Amino acid sequence: MKLQNGFRNRVGRYAAGLLTGAALISMVGTTAMAAGITQKKGVAGDGNTSVKNITLTKKVLTDGNTYAPATSFTFNVTKGQQGEYDGNPVLAGIEGGLSAITTVSFTPGEIPEGETMPGVYTGTATLQVNEAVFKDKAPGIYHYQVKEGTPETPYEGIDYDDTIYDVYVYVYVKDGNPYVGNVVSTKTTMVEEDGEKVAKTEKADLIFENDYGQKNNMTHDITFTKEVTGNQGDKNKLFTFNVKVQGASGEWYKVLIKTDGNSEAREEHLESGAASVGYEIKDTGSIQIFGLTKGDIYTVEEADYGKDGYTTTYQGGEKTGTVDEDHTAVKVINDRTTAAPTGIVLTAAPYALLMGLAGVLGFFFRRRGSHTR
Repeated sequence: MKLQNGFRNRVGRYAAGLLTGAALISMVGTTAMAAGITQKKGVAGDGNTSVKNITLTKKVLTDGNTYAPATSFTFNVTKGQQGEYDGNPVLAGIEGGLSAITTVSFTPGEIPEGETMPGVYTGTATLQVNEAVFKDKAPGIYHYQVKEGTPETPYEGIDYDDTIYDVYVYVYVKDGNPYVGNVVSTKTTMVEEDGEKVAKTEKADLIFENDYGQKNNMTHDITFTKEVTGNQGDKNKLFTFNVKVQGASGEWYKVLIKTDGNSEAREEHLESGAASVGYEIKDTGSIQIFGLTKGDIYTVEEADYGKDGYTTTYQGGEKTGTVDEDHTAVKVINDRTTAAPTGIVLTAAPYALLMGLAGVLGFFFRRRGSHTR
């Protein structure tokens, strides 16, 4: 909002501004702001009828592999300053004239069959206009500001929107009674012009966007791949992995399971803090978990196959830990190697020697016996 310098020296102008509402009532058919505008970006109302509620939109932006966060978003409405907007004098907002009466809550849930996980989760809240507040006030344009509330404990992985919207409530008079015929919201952004950053204010719908892994790189994935080695390793054997994640209460995590490298991925989900879920994969198979933030603790533990002669090692990561980057990869190697039998010849040699010696002695005894006849 462009603030008018030297406000105190322009009392006359603002006094005239107080009569704006009364004048506007006779100009309803010709005033650009009030002439039947109901859908125009950043503008609510047609100037003739009361505006009771204004819709506010909340969007959570993800990487397309992350469930909606299990959290709620609130919004704050504060009184704005006196000043000027669109060539008209503006009055400071009056307490209670505009208020946020609802929050936006998100809950993870099943994705309908045949649909893919959305990249944007959307919800709406309501800003309520209280015309009674303006009953004994002069008609005119009243200034408020709307912004998103930031919780004491922010939801992990989310960047909260710090946009501040300037909202102008147009109070008109009809038959001696005040009513709000228009509400206009604007947003100021910094744009580059002639190599310099300048502030640009435009009408804008009340939309707050929270980055939850789309661009801020705060949600990650990890993949566990199975490899069977050794001269007696069975590449067709199914190995069971017990998988769980401990994160924020109510949070869900997408899981893709491939029985082997050529299998079609099967999509499941894990719920934060729930008991382990067992998945079976074989050589070249994999288990991939999405939507992990830095505080989420995953556990992907293979069952014990030592009794079957396998030695298990984790390569590139641990069976329990946290993830701080995308595409983290861990290879779980099951080796079953049996050495070829050795020492058979040496063990049999003495017996073979004795048998050979017995044969030789037998030959001589037979020869000797034949000469004595």
